[in-house]
Amino acid sequence: MQEDALYKRLLFSLGLFFSVLVLGAIGYWIIGLVYEPLPGTEESNYSFTFLNCLYMATITVSTVGYGEVVNYHELEPAGETVGVVYTVFYIIIAYLSVIYASANIVAALVEGAVGKIWQRRKMEKELQKLSGHYIVCGLGSTGRHVVNELVKSGKDVVAIERNAQNLSELSDGAVIKLHGDATEDEFITKARPEVAAGLFAVLPEDKDNLVITLTARQLNPNLRIVARATEFNSIAKLKKVGANVTISPNHIGGMRMASEMIRPSVTTFLDTMLRHSGAEMRFSEVRIEDGFKAAGKTIGELHTGDTCGLNVIGIFKKDQSIVYNPDGDARVDVGDAVIVISDPRGVEKLRHHLQVG
Repeated sequence: MQEDALYKRLLFSLGLFFSVLVLGAIGYWIIGLVYEPLPGTEESNYSFTFLNCLYMATITVSTVGYGEVVNYHELEPAGETVGVVYTVFYIIIAYLSVIYASANIVAALVEGAVGKIWQRRKMEKELQKLSGHYIVCGLGSTGRHVVNELVKSGKDVVAIERNAQNLSELSDGAVIKLHGDATEDEFITKARPEVAAGLFAVLPEDKDNLVITLTARQLNPNLRIVARATEFNSIAKLKKVGANVTISPNHIGGMRMASEMIRPSVTTFLDTMLRHSGAEMRFSEVRIEDGFKAAGKTIGELHTGDTCGLNVIGIFKKDQSIVYNPDGDARVDVGDAVIVISDPRGVEKLRHHLQVG
């Protein structure tokens, strides 16, 4: 990246600046060691101490010009000549170094390279701490709604988007933002799909979503991938390369319009649940995992209504079958998902109850 190159030049410039300073001081100090002082020069007044040499180099590099603190006239004639010649060349080198370093420092400040590098490294540290997060590739008309819903549900989200303007519209702190092309392996890898809970491939072009799905599936064979399909013939291709679910906005839109006509109350109920800014109620699920106390028990034995205030409205079985409105004799096993209507706090309470009993 451009800011990386600028940042490296900035570090090199600062290193060059301090190197010229220290080496210049050492040069003066060596001159004082090599050439004898004139007879009669008291050791206590001898100006070629290392501290004086460092001070001389500092005022030369900084072009302050307070006056010479090392006295060439204290040295034998050859040493005085070497000192003067050394100072002439040192001034030229120091002046050029200051110009080069200043130009790079100003460029870094103007272009914000330091801030960008700091922000990116902070983001990379945050990414290293993530696990069980969701990756959203693309912040177009579909992706931004996906992000909003995930944030409302209290999930950790990493968004990858090539358009900086779209990224800037996301709330700072709520989402980790990666500015780049999600079809490039570099950015998918940065989002750490190997420890993610799921990935959304929601770019406008189906071919891009195919690339993202294929890459993510190779990085994590167990990752749940939901992909957007604009064209009907892309659905089979996306599933073939690893998408668990494909969503067609045109298909969903058509079903929604029909539902608005023939089931308006149901549609309004669901719409209010999903769109109301202050509502946190959602259709939610808790999957029964190995070690859960609920495994092998019936709905009646779980007492979710008494313990959590939640009624189980469905069971999504591990064989992909669905039990609607299960009665008290319906059993849940490892791999099944219990479906309820709840807010995030209620879901966590239910998860804990199903896990420890």
